[in-house]
Amino acid sequence: MMVQKKIKKGDSIAKIADDLVEDEIVISPIYKMVKEYPEDTERDIYQRVTCSHHLNP
Repeated sequence: MMVQKKIKKGDSIAKIADDLVEDEIVISPIYKMVKEYPEDTERDIYQRVTCSHHLNP
């Protein structure tokens, strides 16, 4: 949810990662899914990220 809010504000992956004290590699797949599916809920994004992670470990 925090990533979605920060994307809506126009924040970059680097800024989001810095603000959330997280590595860009963790934020990047979430960022990509939110950008690709902006109307999805937090739960939908979580499912997409975890599903794609299982497909591409």
